[in-house]
Amino acid sequence: MIDGIGYLRLIDNKGQTLAESYNVQVRVTDSARHTLDRTLQVSIIKSSGFLTSTNIYADVDESFNATIRVTVDPTAGIPDITALDIPGWMSFFDNGDGTATISGFPSFENIFSVSLRMTTPGGIDYDKTFRLPTTIPVLKDSGINTSNTEVTVTVTDSDDNGGSFGWLLILAVVC
Repeated sequence: MIDGIGYLRLIDNKGQTLAESYNVQVRVTDSARHTLDRTLQVSIIKSSGFLTSTNIYADVDESFNATIRVTVDPTAGIPDITALDIPGWMSFFDNGDGTATISGFPSFENIFSVSLRMTTPGGIDYDKTFRLPTTIPVLKDSGINTSNTEVTVTVTDSDDNGGSFGWLLILAVVC
């Protein structure tokens, strides 16, 4: 049976996927009624395509680099990985070893989509879309005192008229 997305699936009469390896008996009869019987051993190779999780994260204004891994069948060869849709700030490179690298420098906060395709040496395509949230990094252990500080500010004009005010200064650090 070939399902709706083009993958060959072997199923039994109850709709269950068959075992990973089994024998199939084939009988071919031509128009002259000559018959040929053969038994073929069929092995099913299960592949999910992409091994990398769908959770990839990046910090705004920081260099981003991630490696995407796919299933490699050593007997069939190394699949190709291509970018279908990536953000404009991102670059993509197929490393030729069953991994691809996505990298870049996101400059604003958003949730981006990264769509990739793995094509097996046999021509089967597996598509995957990753969500890539970019967030502004939290300031940690910077050594900067961000606590509230009370100060007095004296404001004077050009005639030396002025006054003092008690202010509460809240320090905001912009990175």
